[in-house]
Amino acid sequence: MNKKLLLGAIATSVLSATAVMVAPSANAMVMQLGTFDGNDTGRRGTGVENLNNLVSDYSWSVAGKSDDGFGSFTAGAHGALSGIWETGLNGFGAFSVKASPGYMLFKTDDISTINWSTLGLLNGGGNQPGLSHLTLYTGECLISNCGTTPPVVPPVPPVEPPVTPPVIPPVTPPTTPPEAVPTPAAVLPILGGLFGAASRRKSDESENA
Repeated sequence: MNKKLLLGAIATSVLSATAVMVAPSANAMVMQLGTFDGNDTGRRGTGVENLNNLVSDYSWSVAGKSDDGFGSFTAGAHGALSGIWETGLNGFGAFSVKASPGYMLFKTDDISTINWSTLGLLNGGGNQPGLSHLTLYTGECLISNCGTTPPVVPPVPPVEPPVTPPVIPPVTPPTTPPEAVPTPAAVLPILGGLFGAASRRKSDESENA
């Protein structure tokens, strides 16, 4: 393989895998969104497209570029490896650092002062490249609570299932069997005996008279 092509392949591979945080300004919070091949702006630029995909609560647009005279460098410049860029704007936004074959994209809560570095990008020779340009982006909020912290909702304690008391069957008192009632068949012999005795007694009384 041609040596130059090999170096270019290595540079592209490292470019896609590297993630470096640019030093933020004193009070700003900066988050790197990714490292991308190609251009951030221009006819084939993908900076706005990537922002719309990665920070989709906003509709993004280019506010200005350093190579168009937007903002001013207080340290470093085009071709340098790092520096400070004063934009003249403030508030939430994003910026890209373009150098050699690609660019890095960041979002920040303060776009007024950008402390930038090209560390994380490699040129065709495998070295850190000098700055091509910086691009500043601003976004129009598409939802009602952009930039606000969602309220903290306390966790709902688990609801214990109700305890069902055991079902105790009612206590049934023991039943006493009813006393046996003599049936007519059982009474007849007794009545017959009584009747016979009475007849004999009456007969005896008649004979003695």
